[in-house]
Amino acid sequence: MLPDIPGTEICKAIKQDKQYSAIPVILMSGIRITETGRNQGFTAGAIDFLSRPFSNTELMASIRRAFSLSRELEDQSASDREMATFKDLSQQKAPATAALFDAAPLKIQFPESYQNILKEYNKLIEDALNERFYKVDHQLNDRIVHLSDTLGFLKADAKDIIGIHRHTIASQIGKTNPKAAKIILEESRYILINLMGNLLNFYCQKSY
Repeated sequence: MLPDIPGTEICKAIKQDKQYSAIPVILMSGIRITETGRNQGFTAGAIDFLSRPFSNTELMASIRRAFSLSRELEDQSASDREMATFKDLSQQKAPATAALFDAAPLKIQFPESYQNILKEYNKLIEDALNERFYKVDHQLNDRIVHLSDTLGFLKADAKDIIGIHRHTIASQIGKTNPKAAKIILEESRYILINLMGNLLNFYCQKSY
């Protein structure tokens, strides 16, 4: 009932502007909303459409849904950015490592070993999640050291590690929701950093 432009058009304008598109919008109407009008609101990008008179309980429930959806979208966006970074890193050339080893990627040189490493890395992340939620000890540190030694003997480089990490994470977060994906990314970062550190120690010891 705005005098110059419908609320659905304002909502649509917000959602089409990159600067403001992430803002959740709840539409409110002073008249009874038809099913067509409600659909127009959702098509414009609104999270909810309330018709007066409405109770404070209805309004608060709608606001909670808006915040919940907003957090999910933020988590999804953060996950997408992190996965894009891993993709870029895994595709970059590493001239220093190539000069040391002059080797093809691990998955090409040792395909069977590579698949076994993927399975172990996937299991490490699953067990890290179990430790987080169920407080059980899966001896992650010892297993990470063993995996880093295996990678060291195979002369794996940083690109190999990032590729393994990206492949494993993509398969796990691809079948879950943004909130769970955020937790998986948090736990997997620890494993990735720990693995890279142990692999660096392995190469340092072998250089003496």
